[in-house]
Amino acid sequence: ALLLNISFGPRINAAYSVANQVGSQANQLSVAMINAFSPEITASEGRSEHKRMLELSLNANKLSSILISLFSIPILFEINYILTIWLVTPPPLAASFCRLLLLTFLIDRLGTGYILAFNASGLISILQLSTGCILCVTLPISYYLFKKGFPPASILIAYIISITILLFVRVILGKSKLGISIRGWVLIVLIPTSMVIILSSATAFFITQLLHPSLYRLILTTSVTMLVNLIASFFFILNSSQRRGIIKKLRISMHRSK
Repeated sequence: ALLLNISFGPRINAAYSVANQVGSQANQLSVAMINAFSPEITASEGRSEHKRMLELSLNANKLSSILISLFSIPILFEINYILTIWLVTPPPLAASFCRLLLLTFLIDRLGTGYILAFNASGLISILQLSTGCILCVTLPISYYLFKKGFPPASILIAYIISITILLFVRVILGKSKLGISIRGWVLIVLIPTSMVIILSSATAFFITQLLHPSLYRLILTTSVTMLVNLIASFFFILNSSQRRGIIKKLRISMHRSK
């Protein structure tokens, strides 16, 4: 924010502030999911159930990613209309900043479970040192890009690059320090989550291309995209035992309601 203010003035800084507010709201449920996993991951490691701790950390990765995508994807495609309703005349580049910042959250959540696993294992200093070094590089890169005449959004593009590098560093450290299989992360987290995000994004894109911006389109995009996200998550994110458990609970609930 300071760098944007110095380089481009308060109007661009206002756009970044708006993006931060939108991003924080979309991120709340995902953060709640992470906090819900934390005690059980720590307790599992304390009971020397290392394998269960690793499984929980991978589940935290994919479930927190899905939860943030549940709200982020409709916002990504409807952000212009949302900002118009909220601010009437939003600051320049606010929509672009919102999209880029939400994208950073989507990428970051793919490795959030590793933070919980490292914390439970008492190795959080290793991960935090790596995180700090990588994220600090964003500032000089952005400053260099601004000096070369790149637009304000380049600061978030640099941030996305840093977050992507950080994600792979977490995965590599997870393999070397905790024994979390990289192949397991790809098969359990990356591929299923990507499938859900792609299907949800395709749904939102189709609706926004078919209809003109309106409150009706916003409601339709949000509801249908969320429904597709939940259905896709049921088949791609949950394993067979988890699906059976959900179906069983639904049947019990339906039976009690009769």
